[in-house]
Amino acid sequence: MPPSMRPPTRPSTGAGLTRRSFLRGVGGVLAAGAAARCLDPFVLGAAAEESFGATLPVGTPVLVLVELTGGCDILNTVVPFGVPTTTGLYRSARPGIGLTQLTTTRPYGLPTPGDYSPPCLDLDGQWALHGALPFLANRWHDVGDVALVQGTGENVVRDMSHFAAWAFRWAGAFGGTLMSTGWLGRYNDLANTGQALGAVSLTGAHQALASQHAPSVAIADLDGFGFQAQNVPDRDRFLDDVGAFGDPASTAVHKVGVASRALALADQAATVAAGVPRLAAGGSSGSLPHQLSTAASLIQAGIPCQTYVASLGGFDTHGSEPYNLWERLTELNAGLAHFFSLLDGTPRAADVFVLIHSEFGRQVGQNAGQGTDHGQASGTIFVGGGVRGGRYGEAPSLAVADRDSDAMVATVDFRSVYATALNRLGGDPNLTDEAQGRDESGQPFADLGVFAGPPAAGLPEGAQARGADGVSIPPARPDVAGDLRPYVVAQV
Repeated sequence: MPPSMRPPTRPSTGAGLTRRSFLRGVGGVLAAGAAARCLDPFVLGAAAEESFGATLPVGTPVLVLVELTGGCDILNTVVPFGVPTTTGLYRSARPGIGLTQLTTTRPYGLPTPGDYSPPCLDLDGQWALHGALPFLANRWHDVGDVALVQGTGENVVRDMSHFAAWAFRWAGAFGGTLMSTGWLGRYNDLANTGQALGAVSLTGAHQALASQHAPSVAIADLDGFGFQAQNVPDRDRFLDDVGAFGDPASTAVHKVGVASRALALADQAATVAAGVPRLAAGGSSGSLPHQLSTAASLIQAGIPCQTYVASLGGFDTHGSEPYNLWERLTELNAGLAHFFSLLDGTPRAADVFVLIHSEFGRQVGQNAGQGTDHGQASGTIFVGGGVRGGRYGEAPSLAVADRDSDAMVATVDFRSVYATALNRLGGDPNLTDEAQGRDESGQPFADLGVFAGPPAAGLPEGAQARGADGVSIPPARPDVAGDLRPYVVAQV
């Protein structure tokens, strides 16, 4: 990590620094288009540990999370094409939108333009992928590092609201104190608390990265990466404190310490990112290929970050599903193909894995608009370094009596998917248990066995401090007087 921790150049303020003059003076980079979440400037003081050093050691696992927002229809994505009983139930429930053609001719290519219900791409004689996903289907056969986890979801609340479903998935919880942080944020609190670029969202401020002590940033585009201050949950309070820099009448506690440390970390993130070599963008700004090319650039540069989050929207296919799903999966295919083209054959290729999921699936039966409504159980896809290809979990029953309001019932707790990913990232089930918590009966979440073995190299020694009982010890917090809630800074 470059040693520079310089704060942004202070603008000329005359008698006092106003909110407007501060925002205008931070270098004209305030609208660069992203956000960062949750760092505590005192916890992350000069003595804070930088877990990975200047660069991420080769052999350290890296997760790129891809969210398919809107509720991806898993039954038309991973299609039961030759499954006894299940295939018949699938086709009878979807006479207008069910996929009924299959190809086994490889290598698979993109479907014919205009064919929005293209032949499915055979995987194992029973299950097939939507025709718009030739990259994953070819990789399943040729590389063997694509894993399909069937039946993922939740049976605790069974909420079909986008907002509630994502809140549960971002937190990895259904209530209590865990709802205030994200499942990846808690991991970073334990494993990587001292890096200005220790967690990266490619899609704006992201709750899955929300933490207590680990800064994260959001980068929409490396070429436009700059600094913007934002405070969650109290943005106005932060701006008021910064605006009080030059106000001799202000009595705010620690106004300079809190704000200046936050600004310094944000500036450090922008400084480091400025030196990252840019790989081919692969798509327009905001597209999934563009998001993933940014991640690939940071990964190749050795940025000390294990957790990236990307997003692809438009999966709320209540109507005209054949076209809408084809269009969205075509972009997913392009994004994955471009991302792995940048990483395959490099020293980082064996470290990086992608996890693809959605907030829920769709109902089994089609609706009158040639679409599908909100459901429950879905599926999850792992692809990349260390993944042992195949099918995992149990496909939900499509029998009418087994559905819940026509939705498939989950057979695999999505939190077990998280535990599997965290075990890979940290190489330590105890760390995963602490970060993820336990289920409603007090049991740890099962590892699904998706990865072929432990990481090639675990976290560097000292990356997480542990007591004699094996429980992680958070960094010591100095005794700070006054009301000091963690600031969310660095919208970059």
